[in-house]
Amino acid sequence: MSEIPFARFIVIPSFSKEYAFSIEKKNEEYFVVSITPSESYWRAKNKKNVKFESKKLKIDKKFYSKISHLFQLLAKQTKSYDNEIYSTDGETYYFITADNNGKTKTGKIWTPTNNSLMGNLIKISNNLFSIGNGNYISVSEINSEIDKLVIELEK
Repeated sequence: MSEIPFARFIVIPSFSKEYAFSIEKKNEEYFVVSITPSESYWRAKNKKNVKFESKKLKIDKKFYSKISHLFQLLAKQTKSYDNEIYSTDGETYYFITADNNGKTKTGKIWTPTNNSLMGNLIKISNNLFSIGNGNYISVSEINSEIDKLVIELEK
């Protein structure tokens, strides 16, 4: 993965292994890079033995730009809280991006309800991870879901 994330999504489940994707640009080509560890990194006895498998899918500039817009919108709306709620069950989702000044911004969501705005964001992000991992999911369907979510987030 690149040093400064353009857009990155990391999932840390309570009882299964983590997974992530990164949206990257290299030499005017655009990619979804999906990363899966060989075992749960968080629970590994020897973290040095954990191997990471990366798969990538080339995407077009329009799709890259749409994902960019979504993550930049998230970066603008990310808030800091003095008192964070921690829990041991569920899934924690991290969204990482760089703002226009190159400063990294991180948002965190813990187990949102499925049909909430953040639940829809998780669905889109899981679909992006899946296509990067070689699974077939309609890019036009993901585009449509991003459009709907952006409209709601911009209200």
